[in-house]
Amino acid sequence: MIVNKRLIKIGIISLFLNVCIWCFSLLIIKKLGYIISLFDEEQFALIFSQIETGSLILPPFLIPFIIVFGIVFLLFRKNNNMLYIKLPLFLLVIILVQSLSIMCTCVNGLYFIDIIISLIKNLGGLGL
Repeated sequence: MIVNKRLIKIGIISLFLNVCIWCFSLLIIKKLGYIISLFDEEQFALIFSQIETGSLILPPFLIPFIIVFGIVFLLFRKNNNMLYIKLPLFLLVIILVQSLSIMCTCVNGLYFIDIIISLIKNLGGLGL
């Protein structure tokens, strides 16, 4: 089986982008309490600052890699026609994959989206 050099390059680019998405997801979730405190929301900042210390945070790796690999493969073919349309579309997909990665991150055995949904359901109990 002959391995195409183009596929290897796409795989390396996708792996690099996925590692960046993984690290950025980890950083955002770790520093979410600080980010929220910048907007003077002390109650939510205290809730999310507890994630920073002593939490096991594991962002997904395989699904974002597959999505990024597919997008890089489809958008950057040999004929780079309309590159000015492909690059903003690529950035939009990367932002969507980043938000998907954040929401599917496992924090102490719970998905981050479950934590957010539980917090939204209990907003009335917080006095908001």
